[in-house]
Amino acid sequence: TKTNRSIMKISYVAALLGLHLAPTFAFARSPFVGTKKTSNNNSIIKSSIPPLLNIRGGADPLGVSGADYSDAAKALFGNIVGPASMLTGGLVPLGFLAAPLPDDGKKWKQKARCLYMALSVASLLNELLAIMYATVATNKLTEVASAPAASVFALIQRDYELPWVATNVHFMLGLIGFCAMIMLRALCIFPISLNSALAGMALSALVGMISIINGGVAQGDGRGSRHGGTIVSLGARYVTLLTKNIYQRKSPLAAVSIVLFVIFGIQTIQNLMSAETQEKLRLSS
Repeated sequence: TKTNRSIMKISYVAALLGLHLAPTFAFARSPFVGTKKTSNNNSIIKSSIPPLLNIRGGADPLGVSGADYSDAAKALFGNIVGPASMLTGGLVPLGFLAAPLPDDGKKWKQKARCLYMALSVASLLNELLAIMYATVATNKLTEVASAPAASVFALIQRDYELPWVATNVHFMLGLIGFCAMIMLRALCIFPISLNSALAGMALSALVGMISIINGGVAQGDGRGSRHGGTIVSLGARYVTLLTKNIYQRKSPLAAVSIVLFVIFGIQTIQNLMSAETQEKLRLSS
Protein backbone atom coordinates (compact mmCIF):
# COMPACT_ATOMS: atom_id res chain seq x y z
CA THR A 1 0.00 0.00 0.00
CA LYS A 2 0.97 3.66 -0.35
CA THR A 3 1.19 3.99 3.42
CA ASN A 4 3.64 1.11 3.73
CA ARG A 5 5.73 2.48 0.89
CA SER A 6 5.83 5.89 2.56
CA ILE A 7 6.91 4.33 5.85
CA MET A 8 9.62 2.36 4.07
CA LYS A 9 10.92 5.50 2.36
CA ILE A 10 10.98 7.42 5.64
CA SER A 11 12.82 4.55 7.37
CA TYR A 12 15.30 4.40 4.51
CA VAL A 13 15.99 8.13 4.73
CA ALA A 14 16.31 7.96 8.54
CA ALA A 15 18.77 5.09 8.21
CA LEU A 16 20.88 7.09 5.74
CA LEU A 17 20.82 10.10 8.04
CA GLY A 18 21.83 7.89 10.99
CA LEU A 19 24.80 6.47 9.07
CA HIS A 20 25.81 9.93 8.04
CA LEU A 21 25.52 11.53 11.51
CA ALA A 22 26.90 8.64 13.60
CA PRO A 23 30.58 9.58 13.13
CA THR A 24 29.76 13.16 14.10
CA PHE A 25 28.09 12.14 17.37
CA ALA A 26 30.86 9.67 18.12
CA PHE A 27 33.44 12.41 17.63
CA ALA A 28 31.47 14.75 19.85
CA ARG A 29 31.41 12.17 22.65
CA SER A 30 35.07 11.25 22.21
CA PRO A 31 37.44 12.15 25.08
CA PHE A 32 39.73 13.66 22.44
CA VAL A 33 37.20 16.25 21.30
CA GLY A 34 38.89 19.47 20.34
CA THR A 35 42.28 17.85 19.81
CA LYS A 36 44.97 18.66 17.33
CA LYS A 37 48.29 17.23 16.31
CA THR A 38 51.57 18.93 16.86
CA SER A 39 53.89 19.48 13.95
CA ASN A 40 56.88 18.20 15.93
CA ASN A 41 56.04 14.74 17.19
CA ASN A 42 52.57 14.25 15.70
CA SER A 43 51.18 13.46 19.17
CA ILE A 44 47.66 14.18 20.33
CA ILE A 45 47.23 17.07 22.76
CA LYS A 46 44.02 17.72 24.56
CA SER A 47 42.78 21.23 24.15
CA SER A 48 39.86 21.06 26.55
CA ILE A 49 39.49 19.84 30.12
CA PRO A 50 36.16 19.01 31.76
CA PRO A 51 35.24 22.13 33.71
CA LEU A 52 34.37 20.21 36.90
CA LEU A 53 37.75 18.48 37.15
CA ASN A 54 39.53 19.75 40.26
CA ILE A 55 43.24 19.89 39.49
CA ARG A 56 45.74 20.80 42.20
CA GLY A 57 48.97 22.63 41.38
CA GLY A 58 50.03 25.35 39.04
CA ALA A 59 51.60 23.26 36.30
CA ASP A 60 50.20 22.75 32.83
CA PRO A 61 47.03 20.62 33.30
CA LEU A 62 47.20 19.26 29.76
CA GLY A 63 50.09 16.97 30.45
CA VAL A 64 52.23 18.45 27.70
CA SER A 65 55.26 19.05 29.93
CA GLY A 66 54.88 16.24 32.49
CA ALA A 67 53.00 13.23 33.72
CA ASP A 68 50.79 12.16 36.61
CA TYR A 69 53.04 11.02 39.47
CA SER A 70 50.30 10.76 42.10
CA ASP A 71 50.69 7.00 42.49
CA ALA A 72 54.45 7.33 42.88
CA ALA A 73 53.99 10.03 45.51
CA LYS A 74 51.51 7.86 47.41
CA ALA A 75 54.04 5.02 47.34
CA LEU A 76 56.72 7.30 48.82
CA PHE A 77 54.47 8.31 51.69
CA GLY A 78 53.51 4.67 52.17
CA ASN A 79 57.19 3.74 52.43
CA ILE A 80 57.33 5.73 55.66
CA VAL A 81 53.97 4.76 57.15
CA GLY A 82 54.97 1.09 57.38
CA PRO A 83 58.29 1.54 59.25
CA ALA A 84 56.79 4.30 61.42
CA SER A 85 53.98 1.96 62.46
CA MET A 86 56.49 -0.76 63.31
CA LEU A 87 58.51 1.68 65.41
CA THR A 88 55.35 2.78 67.20
CA GLY A 89 54.64 -0.83 68.08
CA GLY A 90 58.15 -1.18 69.51
CA LEU A 91 58.19 2.13 71.38
CA VAL A 92 55.09 1.38 73.45
CA PRO A 93 56.48 -1.70 75.26
CA LEU A 94 60.04 -0.35 75.41
CA GLY A 95 59.05 2.99 76.86
CA PHE A 96 55.88 2.30 78.85
CA LEU A 97 55.63 -1.42 79.62
CA ALA A 98 59.24 -2.40 80.27
CA ALA A 99 60.73 -2.12 83.75
CA PRO A 100 62.08 1.36 84.56
CA LEU A 101 65.80 1.88 84.34
CA PRO A 102 67.55 1.35 87.70
CA ASP A 103 69.51 4.25 89.13
CA ASP A 104 71.33 2.53 92.04
CA GLY A 105 71.74 5.92 93.69
CA LYS A 106 74.19 7.00 91.03
CA LYS A 107 73.72 10.49 89.69
CA TRP A 108 74.46 9.65 86.05
CA LYS A 109 71.94 6.81 86.13
CA GLN A 110 69.32 9.15 87.54
CA LYS A 111 69.92 11.53 84.62
CA ALA A 112 69.84 8.63 82.16
CA ARG A 113 66.55 7.44 83.63
CA CYS A 114 64.93 10.87 83.27
CA LEU A 115 66.27 11.24 79.73
CA TYR A 116 64.97 7.78 78.84
CA MET A 117 61.45 8.70 79.94
CA ALA A 118 61.52 11.92 77.93
CA LEU A 119 62.83 10.11 74.85
CA SER A 120 60.13 7.45 75.07
CA VAL A 121 57.34 10.05 74.91
CA ALA A 122 59.03 12.28 72.33
CA SER A 123 59.90 9.36 70.01
CA LEU A 124 56.39 7.92 70.14
CA LEU A 125 54.78 11.29 69.41
CA ASN A 126 57.15 11.90 66.49
CA GLU A 127 56.22 8.59 64.89
CA LEU A 128 52.51 9.28 65.35
CA LEU A 129 52.88 12.70 63.72
CA ALA A 130 54.76 11.13 60.82
CA ILE A 131 51.95 8.61 60.31
CA MET A 132 49.32 11.35 60.47
CA TYR A 133 51.06 13.60 57.95
CA ALA A 134 51.66 10.72 55.54
CA THR A 135 48.12 9.36 55.83
CA VAL A 136 46.44 12.70 55.16
CA ALA A 137 48.77 13.42 52.22
CA THR A 138 48.03 10.00 50.72
CA ASN A 139 44.31 10.64 51.02
CA LYS A 140 44.64 14.03 49.32
CA LEU A 141 46.66 12.51 46.49
CA THR A 142 43.75 10.14 45.91
CA GLU A 143 40.93 12.65 46.36
CA VAL A 144 42.41 15.64 44.52
CA ALA A 145 43.62 15.31 40.93
CA SER A 146 47.17 16.66 40.67
CA ALA A 147 48.39 18.58 37.65
CA PRO A 148 51.13 16.81 35.67
CA ALA A 149 54.69 17.36 36.85
CA ALA A 150 58.17 16.71 35.51
CA SER A 151 58.89 14.14 38.25
CA VAL A 152 57.54 12.81 41.50
CA PHE A 153 60.00 15.07 43.33
CA ALA A 154 58.63 18.08 41.43
CA LEU A 155 55.04 17.09 42.32
CA ILE A 156 55.85 16.76 46.01
CA GLN A 157 57.86 19.97 46.08
CA ARG A 158 55.04 21.88 44.39
CA ASP A 159 51.96 20.54 46.18
CA TYR A 160 53.03 18.46 49.19
CA GLU A 161 56.34 19.84 50.43
CA LEU A 162 55.17 20.46 54.00
CA PRO A 163 53.64 16.99 54.50
CA TRP A 164 56.67 15.33 52.91
CA VAL A 165 59.28 17.25 54.91
CA ALA A 166 57.25 16.88 58.11
CA THR A 167 56.80 13.14 57.59
CA ASN A 168 60.53 12.64 57.09
CA VAL A 169 61.58 14.89 59.98
CA HIS A 170 59.21 13.31 62.51
CA PHE A 171 60.01 9.78 61.35
CA MET A 172 63.76 10.35 61.58
CA LEU A 173 63.52 12.04 64.99
CA GLY A 174 61.48 9.13 66.30
CA LEU A 175 63.99 6.65 64.88
CA ILE A 176 66.93 8.51 66.44
CA GLY A 177 65.11 8.65 69.77
CA PHE A 178 64.39 4.91 69.58
CA CYS A 179 68.07 4.17 69.00
CA ALA A 180 69.04 6.47 71.89
CA MET A 181 66.63 4.59 74.17
CA ILE A 182 68.31 1.31 73.24
CA MET A 183 71.68 2.85 74.04
CA LEU A 184 70.55 4.09 77.46
CA ARG A 185 68.87 0.80 78.36
CA ALA A 186 71.98 -1.17 77.42
CA LEU A 187 74.11 1.20 79.46
CA CYS A 188 71.94 0.99 82.58
CA ILE A 189 70.70 -2.60 82.84
CA PHE A 190 73.40 -4.78 81.28
CA PRO A 191 76.38 -6.04 83.28
CA ILE A 192 79.41 -3.80 83.59
CA SER A 193 81.41 -6.14 81.40
CA LEU A 194 79.03 -5.54 78.48
CA ASN A 195 77.10 -2.30 79.02
CA SER A 196 79.72 0.14 77.71
CA ALA A 197 80.52 -1.93 74.63
CA LEU A 198 76.88 -2.56 73.69
CA ALA A 199 75.92 1.06 74.33
CA GLY A 200 78.83 2.04 72.09
CA MET A 201 77.46 -0.19 69.32
CA ALA A 202 74.09 1.53 69.63
CA LEU A 203 75.82 4.90 69.48
CA SER A 204 77.68 3.77 66.37
CA ALA A 205 74.37 2.84 64.70
CA LEU A 206 72.89 6.17 65.74
CA VAL A 207 75.74 8.16 64.18
CA GLY A 208 75.59 5.98 61.07
CA MET A 209 71.87 6.61 60.64
CA ILE A 210 72.39 10.36 60.90
CA SER A 211 75.09 10.11 58.23
CA ILE A 212 72.78 8.13 55.94
CA ILE A 213 70.00 10.66 56.46
CA ASN A 214 72.33 13.57 55.65
CA GLY A 215 73.44 11.84 52.46
CA GLY A 216 69.89 11.23 51.30
CA VAL A 217 68.77 14.77 52.09
CA ALA A 218 71.76 16.31 50.31
CA GLN A 219 71.20 14.21 47.19
CA GLY A 220 67.66 15.46 46.62
CA ASP A 221 66.29 14.40 43.26
CA GLY A 222 69.78 14.00 41.80
CA ARG A 223 69.29 16.98 39.49
CA GLY A 224 69.95 19.87 41.82
CA SER A 225 66.58 20.16 43.60
CA ARG A 226 66.47 19.30 47.30
CA HIS A 227 64.72 20.23 50.52
CA GLY A 228 67.92 20.74 52.51
CA GLY A 229 71.54 19.70 52.91
CA THR A 230 71.46 17.90 56.27
CA ILE A 231 68.92 16.75 58.81
CA VAL A 232 69.40 20.09 60.59
CA SER A 233 68.63 22.15 57.49
CA LEU A 234 65.70 19.84 56.73
CA GLY A 235 64.35 20.53 60.21
CA ALA A 236 64.80 24.26 59.65
CA ARG A 237 62.91 23.94 56.36
CA TYR A 238 60.10 22.17 58.20
CA VAL A 239 59.84 24.99 60.74
CA THR A 240 59.74 27.55 57.92
CA LEU A 241 57.05 25.70 55.97
CA LEU A 242 54.98 25.07 59.09
CA THR A 243 55.12 28.73 60.15
CA LYS A 244 54.17 29.85 56.65
CA ASN A 245 51.31 27.37 56.53
CA ILE A 246 49.93 28.50 59.90
CA TYR A 247 50.10 32.14 58.79
CA GLN A 248 48.39 31.49 55.45
CA ARG A 249 45.66 29.25 56.79
CA LYS A 250 45.08 31.26 59.96
CA SER A 251 44.80 27.98 61.84
CA PRO A 252 44.32 28.59 65.60
CA LEU A 253 44.69 24.91 66.50
CA ALA A 254 48.06 24.66 64.76
CA ALA A 255 49.23 27.82 66.51
CA VAL A 256 48.07 26.48 69.89
CA SER A 257 49.89 23.23 69.20
CA ILE A 258 53.16 25.06 68.55
CA VAL A 259 52.78 27.21 71.67
CA LEU A 260 52.08 24.17 73.85
CA PHE A 261 55.07 22.35 72.37
CA VAL A 262 57.41 25.26 73.13
CA ILE A 263 56.11 25.73 76.70
CA PHE A 264 56.21 22.10 77.76
CA GLY A 265 59.37 21.38 75.79
CA ILE A 266 61.22 24.07 77.74
CA GLN A 267 59.72 22.79 80.98
CA THR A 268 60.87 19.24 80.20
CA ILE A 269 64.44 20.40 79.51
CA GLN A 270 64.49 22.38 82.74
CA ASN A 271 63.24 19.40 84.73
CA LEU A 272 65.82 17.11 83.14
CA MET A 273 68.58 19.45 84.26
CA SER A 274 67.17 19.90 87.74
CA ALA A 275 68.75 17.88 90.55
CA GLU A 276 65.55 18.20 92.58
CA THR A 277 63.52 16.44 89.91
CA GLN A 278 66.00 13.58 89.78
CA GLU A 279 65.91 13.19 93.57
CA LYS A 280 62.09 13.11 93.58
CA LEU A 281 62.16 10.49 90.85
CA ARG A 282 64.59 8.37 92.86
CA LEU A 283 62.48 8.57 96.01
CA SER A 284 59.27 7.74 94.17
CA SER A 285 60.76 4.55 92.80
